[in-house]
Amino acid sequence: MSEYFNNYMVLYSERVINLQYTLTEMHKEGFNKLFNCYLNSLKQIKTVYWQEILKTEYRNSQSKSC
Repeated sequence: MSEYFNNYMVLYSERVINLQYTLTEMHKEGFNKLFNCYLNSLKQIKTVYWQEILKTEYRNSQSKSC
């Protein structure tokens, strides 16, 4: 491991592998959060696709202030 200490990709990939676990059960609340997140992301992906690729929608280029 010491020979890879400066190689961040190796360290990161090992950490990702160690953090993965098998799902033992699915709760309704967790499923709802996952499904809603998927729907919101899908909507954003479609919006970008229509604006940037197909150019069928107007692109609002104003930045959002926080």
